[in-house]
Amino acid sequence: MCILAVCSRGDIELMLENYQRLAQTRDPVARSQLIRQVSAAYADQSARAPSSVERDLFSSIVLDLYDQLSDDVRMDIVVRLARTDRITSTLAARLAREDIYMSELLLEHSPCLDEDTLLDLARHRDMQCRQAIARRKSLTCKLVDALISCNNKAVLLTLLRNGDTQFSHNALVVSTIRARSEEDILFEIADRCLLDERFSENLCDLIEAGCPFMTGHFKQVVLSGELDQYVAQLKRHTATPDLAIDGKQFSRHEAHISIASGDLSFETVLRVLLEEDDRDGVIWFLSRRFNISPDGMTSLLMSRADASLSRMMSRTGISESFYKSFLMARDRWLGCIKRSYMDELRRFRALIADRNVVDLDMLDIT
Repeated sequence: MCILAVCSRGDIELMLENYQRLAQTRDPVARSQLIRQVSAAYADQSARAPSSVERDLFSSIVLDLYDQLSDDVRMDIVVRLARTDRITSTLAARLAREDIYMSELLLEHSPCLDEDTLLDLARHRDMQCRQAIARRKSLTCKLVDALISCNNKAVLLTLLRNGDTQFSHNALVVSTIRARSEEDILFEIADRCLLDERFSENLCDLIEAGCPFMTGHFKQVVLSGELDQYVAQLKRHTATPDLAIDGKQFSRHEAHISIASGDLSFETVLRVLLEEDDRDGVIWFLSRRFNISPDGMTSLLMSRADASLSRMMSRTGISESFYKSFLMARDRWLGCIKRSYMDELRRFRALIADRNVVDLDMLDIT
């Protein structure tokens, strides 16, 4: 509690007195009651905004005492502090680790949760936590990517309904892949286009680039400006329900988009396409990635130009094991089966080792 010594100015004497009482109180019941009162007064948005010293002081004391408090007192504190900007990011991160029944409001609204904390939560917490984060305002592309790659349809639907989210190119591609067999996702994409001009423009760019993951009818509807009628028609249909298992909803595509780090990477999207055995989708995606025409990419992929292919794929950041899966899929499409990929993988490893001296500008998908 040495930080108490910093605050001796007259304008914080009352707050300091309360903090000192907290520091000195040993009775658990009295301490809980006092910290409730202090938290309520501190979070009062009509009161004077605290100084940075006061914010650090309050957050430090709550962190010191928090693990000693009962669940009902913790619940009271988390709810009171859920929307305030008057706590440190360290305290907000600690409160966010509580069970979802306590932390949901904070996860959805707290301005003190920084992006690194939110990314960690999106990658490692449960679906209810991710749903709460997906409802936040002003979600960046990086956070949206991490949330989409968590494999959950409900989270994707929430993100599409949240007009404050920013969809990266890869996030939009994965959404269209899912929409091929999930009518409710297609509906949310169409509805989002009506409400979000930037989202609609990005989808039109995908269509004009020859994206193969949307039906010809849907492409025509988007480009012709007939989305109003299309959305109204979709609303009249009931989407095919998911499977309910032990009270949880699962779709048959639930596990298609997975990656350990939680990032929506090049490998993640390509893995989805390989799992669906979508050769045309792979060719389109790679042609966009390497700025090659689809016909040129088809010729390269279906030839035995393994050296060129290895060099290109080594620049994408994919793993060696995934590159082997990619080669196996390519050879399956060619109708040939190889017993060993030792030479190709040895070449790939050598290229990866030299990656630091390779021009990586082409890594961005534009």
